[in-house]
Amino acid sequence: MSKKHPNFIKYMEYIVNHDNYKTQPCGFNKNNNITWVKTAKSCPERTLWWDSQVSKYSLKNRAEVARYLHPKELKGLKPCSECGKYLSIYYIYPGKNCLKKINDIFKTNYRLYEEGIYYIIDDLINKKIDINLIISNFIDIFKIKEGINSIDSLKSYLLNTHTHKSQKGKLLSPGVMSNAPDRFDGFHTYNACCRKEKDTGRYEENMKNYTRDRRAFEHWADGNFTLANQIMGEFLKYKKVIQCPGCKNFKQMTADHIGPISLGFCHREKFNPLCSSCNSSKNNRMTYENVQELIKDEEAGIQVISWHSKYIWDKLKKSITNNSEAKHVSSIMRKNMHYILATLNIIRKYKNGYDFLLTKLHPEYVKYKYKISNFSPLELEKIVIKKEISNAKTKNKSQERYIQISFEELEKYSQKDNRIYNDNLLSEYQEKFINIESLLIEKNFNKVTTILLSIFQDIANELEQKFRNS
Repeated sequence: MSKKHPNFIKYMEYIVNHDNYKTQPCGFNKNNNITWVKTAKSCPERTLWWDSQVSKYSLKNRAEVARYLHPKELKGLKPCSECGKYLSIYYIYPGKNCLKKINDIFKTNYRLYEEGIYYIIDDLINKKIDINLIISNFIDIFKIKEGINSIDSLKSYLLNTHTHKSQKGKLLSPGVMSNAPDRFDGFHTYNACCRKEKDTGRYEENMKNYTRDRRAFEHWADGNFTLANQIMGEFLKYKKVIQCPGCKNFKQMTADHIGPISLGFCHREKFNPLCSSCNSSKNNRMTYENVQELIKDEEAGIQVISWHSKYIWDKLKKSITNNSEAKHVSSIMRKNMHYILATLNIIRKYKNGYDFLLTKLHPEYVKYKYKISNFSPLELEKIVIKKEISNAKTKNKSQERYIQISFEELEKYSQKDNRIYNDNLLSEYQEKFINIESLLIEKNFNKVTTILLSIFQDIANELEQKFRNS
């Protein structure tokens, strides 16, 4: 505790003794010292407590609970454990791109995580900048379609759709990210001011890989994500301009997944080169050419689809004869993926559900590192890969992050926007979920897997029928 900033130590003592958190378990150890950090595995009761608060207050997720419970007398401010700086728990800070637009338009010098959006608006008014100019530019930056004709209506819009009551898009960020149930107050100990220094996964060099990591983790994808990410990194490092196989223009290449992770495919080391424009426009859809290549790889004994999505893929892959059908199957597989994540989320909430789901992840890939040579985007078959075991201390942190992000995605399926999947599943497969819950208590994970796969098979059957009837 002595290593933490005095502001944060005082904050911890205030929070653990506050009425809003008095029923939360694992707050103190046997020596009556604060146990601020507890993982879902070391204190499953704390996880259950956070989930109970989601239901109690009819909120979307634990992050919303953390903001809801945060004592009103603190006015949404939380001190950083490292430097003691107070930042808001709400989404009030313009992100890097948003801040650049504001500074470029108004010739200002606002700094990242220093000034909140409401302060900036008031400061621009104090600088005697024309109010209509402020409003029109903010309408453009935030792509506001509602009628905004005053500063008050602008602030009201931001309050309701961006900063407090809802978070829309990526223009604004909080000063501290949610980390429930691991932290007692539901927030990371360090704020955004010290995040890159304390979170090794967010060092500038590693941040280049962060988004790529998340896609595989968020969709519980099979495949050697360490190798796949390193090859994607080679695409980023390759600065030569070559002819894009898609649009035929000469551009830098990016790595295109032949089978999109968001549809249930593996995050594997095989990619097609495409320029960023073609890759972006393709989005999470397959082409007929992709399907043929995936089937060919499967016939060669290569796993292309993750364990949870194999049923839907096997049912539909031979029905695809053109790009239009490939696009339609992509939408069916995307819906299937929503049901899969919702199913895993239901299991996550059961006793021993966390431990069971851990058996479906592959943190072992974190221990490997690869040396890649002879890389060329158009001749990927010629690259040379050398595998080594890494003993770097950061590997443990990477493994924890992999697990954390995977479970964070499941939590999203408690949100109102995704409740249709939860409700449908719980209604249609009630008896199977009751059996799963009982078997989890007994830690009979093999039988849980059998029932879980039968649910996925039933879902695939229903979606196949809809595809055939459409």
